[in-house]
Amino acid sequence: MTEVLFKELQKKLKSTKIENFPQVFLIHGEEFLYKSALDKFVDLLLPESSKTLNFDPMDGNNENIPKAIERVNTYSLIPGKKIVALRDANVFYTKDDKWGLFQKAKIEAENNEMKKASAYFIKFLSNLDLNFADIYGENRSERMGVDPNENLRWMDQVLEYCQSKNMTVTKESLDWVEILIRAIEKGFPQGHYLAITTDMAGKTHRLYKTIKENGWIIDCTVPKGDKRTDKIQQELVLNERMRSILSKRGKSIEKEAYHAMLEMIGFDIRAFVNELEKLVNYLGDRETITFTDVKELLKRTRQDPIFEFTNAITDRNMESSLFLLESVLSAGMHPLQLLTAMANQIRKLINVKGFVENPLGAVWRKGATYNYFQKNVMSALTQYDHLLRNRLVDWEADFEKQKEKGKNRSSKIKAGAGSDLFINKNSKNPYPTYQLLKKSDHFSMVDLKAALHAIKDGDMAMKSTGQNPKRVLEDVIFKICGIATIKPSESIR
Repeated sequence: MTEVLFKELQKKLKSTKIENFPQVFLIHGEEFLYKSALDKFVDLLLPESSKTLNFDPMDGNNENIPKAIERVNTYSLIPGKKIVALRDANVFYTKDDKWGLFQKAKIEAENNEMKKASAYFIKFLSNLDLNFADIYGENRSERMGVDPNENLRWMDQVLEYCQSKNMTVTKESLDWVEILIRAIEKGFPQGHYLAITTDMAGKTHRLYKTIKENGWIIDCTVPKGDKRTDKIQQELVLNERMRSILSKRGKSIEKEAYHAMLEMIGFDIRAFVNELEKLVNYLGDRETITFTDVKELLKRTRQDPIFEFTNAITDRNMESSLFLLESVLSAGMHPLQLLTAMANQIRKLINVKGFVENPLGAVWRKGATYNYFQKNVMSALTQYDHLLRNRLVDWEADFEKQKEKGKNRSSKIKAGAGSDLFINKNSKNPYPTYQLLKKSDHFSMVDLKAALHAIKDGDMAMKSTGQNPKRVLEDVIFKICGIATIKPSESIR
């Protein structure tokens, strides 16, 4: 029927009567955009009251194709339209794409997205005609055709997740593509729709051609190059996202501030949206984001590479941490300098976690907005720091008494010695403290102590064993970002 670019989707939806909508949609390309496009269809076709029962999202594993077809052909308990969505489908992947699947599994695992990682990894193994038992032991790299120097710790985490969920590798003896093509050609009950979202879809694929003949294809791809035409397309996408966010919040942004964000962040839709929402929260009651706001809040991202590096580590983002490690080492940063920066950041999180686990910290809520933090948490933080300051004074007095009696020869604790223990040092700009609280939710106190031990071991290895400093730092990153002691209920991910 038709192919539609994401930027033209809203116009297409407005100009098409709902009764003329096709029954199948393929939405492919940039993940952030194809999720947004699916939301547009769901919001347009289903009233809020029926979304719970009449919108049926499913994992896009090929094994779910028969279930999806069955469900889209089954009438809902609530009369009306119904949408079944195969999300993050991998039906377009072939054996030639196996290394793309391997890399996607690795990236999702390092981002702690184990559900997605397991789907990609199972598909990867299936394409190699391997099962879980085949990739245990010393020769697994050889069996998979992976570089023996490749670090596969992320794979062990994926395997543990798969086992905990009783997953298996299914050999694709059935032709899932043929099943789906036949179902689309046959059609579905009136008012029932099938949506397929995926990051890649080959235009020469039979399924692609079938959907094009019978439905809509929404192209959410964005060029990633540095050509002027590519940059224009990237900026159009970011502009659309920006207008949507700002209009909902009744905010605006100065032209200079917008260009400063582009320069600092580059084309990364998720990062751009996250930073823009951060700025909106930071703005408070003011209506316009200024150039000064952007510089104050975001300037360290590009100007201070160590900050960006430690930020990725405390987000437990292994992929970004390793990428930035390469960057900061290439820029001439000394490995011991990076270890020190990591230790300082973990100590800050330990201090913050001490507050969260204190009765005063009960006011903190995971996922809390900046406004909530200002109204409900700031006063508790101030009280916590005040009590800590009083305790340090008492300790100082006690040390002096012990010293006079000759029982303790330790030097006097100076008044400012505990300043590093105070959380909210700058009450005029508490936003960094808010960010630390959010990051502390990624860790339990056990995780943070283990992270500090990993840094200490790295420091010893670097100074005494003669190991490659980069390899030592990578090992520390793997330990911090992949610490397994954290419980799912403790994580905000």
